[in-house]
Amino acid sequence: MDNFRADYYLELFVLEFARRTKKEISDLKLLLPDELSGSLDFINEETILARKKCLVFAIKANNIENITGSNGLVVADPLFGVKDIEKNTIHGILASVGENNYFRGTAKVVLTVGEVKKIEEGDILVTTMTSPDFVQGMKKAGGIITDSGGMLCHAAIISREFKKPVLWVHKLQPR
Repeated sequence: MDNFRADYYLELFVLEFARRTKKEISDLKLLLPDELSGSLDFINEETILARKKCLVFAIKANNIENITGSNGLVVADPLFGVKDIEKNTIHGILASVGENNYFRGTAKVVLTVGEVKKIEEGDILVTTMTSPDFVQGMKKAGGIITDSGGMLCHAAIISREFKKPVLWVHKLQPR
């Protein structure tokens, strides 16, 4: 419950910060906490643009390094096959990170319960929303993407139980 409360207050903070700085909320969410703690008048636009192109966090022992822009793509391409971040990204709210903190697989669009059998081990289940009838496919899926729901929807709850990543996208459509 504390995570939900923290997310709620963080969202309020970002909304107010965006109002005061007249910046886009999505841009502010690309900044790190120490970058938001300075003056409201100074937000590095170059940093935001580089992170829009690509942002990779390299975690090593006691150090977290962020790699952005073209340098981030150099790291992301061999690991995830991402050559153009705009063509390989769906934006949404992460309701569960799962066991591995990322997922990759073949996306399979499942619009009805009858199509759940299309899901094979490791596929990404893409649907409008899930119900108990989708559980067999959810067990096999490596990740889940829905365009209805939220932090307490069926897909989010079940994916946390199965330790699978799930992303909720307000409008599931190509950018």
